[in-house]
Amino acid sequence: MSAEELQKVYNHATDMLYNTNKYTPGKLQVKKNIRVLIAHCNAELLKRFILHECNVDILKSPIEIVQFIRDSKKTNNLSDTDSVTTLFNHLPKEFESVTIDLLLSACLDQLEIINRKMISDNFILSQGIWLTEAEKTDLTEFDKDGQIRP
Repeated sequence: MSAEELQKVYNHATDMLYNTNKYTPGKLQVKKNIRVLIAHCNAELLKRFILHECNVDILKSPIEIVQFIRDSKKTNNLSDTDSVTTLFNHLPKEFESVTIDLLLSACLDQLEIINRKMISDNFILSQGIWLTEAEKTDLTEFDKDGQIRP
């Protein structure tokens, strides 16, 4: 291989890993985006857990949760980056990584919409995740003409 060909291959490999273009993100960017989406999903699930599973009368609406968090932040000198475990005891393990600001965003419907376009089948398979035929059908997206999107 010539130096020019080697440089071209190197640039392509670098793009595959680090590209931050939102239409063709690199693998590391996709992983970062998925971590953010998981955190947002956990925040939304925690909000629903507090509203429906906990038997606390003062926390029966998202606005009441927001008010509780704001009051607790003032009295306990907490920051937005602190874990919600400083506010709530005995939470399921998957909610321990949720921060106060994410829970506030979930209560105020400010979490971003999940964009599944960035998660290709090849990416999912490269992570060692195997989908059943039913799951593949559920995740298939169609364009406005009813054709399967590439």
